[in-house]
Amino acid sequence: MFNRGNLEFITYFSIAIIMLIGTIRVLCRTPKGVQKYYKFINITMLSYILIIGIWILLKVTKIL
Repeated sequence: MFNRGNLEFITYFSIAIIMLIGTIRVLCRTPKGVQKYYKFINITMLSYILIIGIWILLKVTKIL
């Protein structure tokens, strides 16, 4: 039932979801005064998520 491609996709998808949840929590938790310090961290985390998302899409298209 589970071939290597599906297992790979599930692992990458779960990692991406965990990272997305982490960024959302960080964005929601920080108040406006402290947000200036977290802005750089948020931008880097979001860029990582975008890169991983694009990479996952490429992987999925290759699998399909």
